[in-house]
Amino acid sequence: MDSPTGAPAETSSQPKSDGLVCFAHSLPFNDEDRFLTIVITKPNTWFQNTKSGPASSEGTGSFYDGRTDFAATSLGSLALRVWENQDWSNGVDSYLEGAWHSYGHYERSRNGQSPWKSYGDIPPVFRFASDKDEITGATNVTAMDDGSILNASKKYANRGNGTTVHEMNVRLSTGRYKETWTPDKGDPMESVGNCYKAKSFANTTQTRKAK
Repeated sequence: MDSPTGAPAETSSQPKSDGLVCFAHSLPFNDEDRFLTIVITKPNTWFQNTKSGPASSEGTGSFYDGRTDFAATSLGSLALRVWENQDWSNGVDSYLEGAWHSYGHYERSRNGQSPWKSYGDIPPVFRFASDKDEITGATNVTAMDDGSILNASKKYANRGNGTTVHEMNVRLSTGRYKETWTPDKGDPMESVGNCYKAKSFANTTQTRKAK
């Protein structure tokens, strides 16, 4: 992940989070008391990614000149949790490795504020990639949210001495989701259901369980 540099002129509050709670229409295994929660922070303060050149035709401007667009990142996080019988385990968690990626610039200061202006109609994309999740022991942990689809997946060791890929795909416009489990040996399983927006989630201090 590229390290963001630079400091915007605006003062920002804590990042806002979008929450989803997801219920399956049916499950391929016997566990009726099961649902999913997804919390992802939205872009807040943007920082210039100095490893990438300008995106617009100005070419030699500044991130703060009000006209030249640069690659930018905004720190974020995503947590997908699986709730079973009033306890939860980590589905996918970005920890501190998540970030939003976009292009744009800060407008010239207005009344002490420097509003962010994105480049074109391209929505920011959240993504991360980690070699290993130390909590669950999973590898190939990835996630992406481009404003229309959220996709998160990981590979973990299963009880058959093999590996299973667990993937969650949510179409954000309708709330429909599909959850799949694909083992390296045997047949894949899948579940479909609906996700609903949630205003907030209660903080919890439970110990995260290994998958």
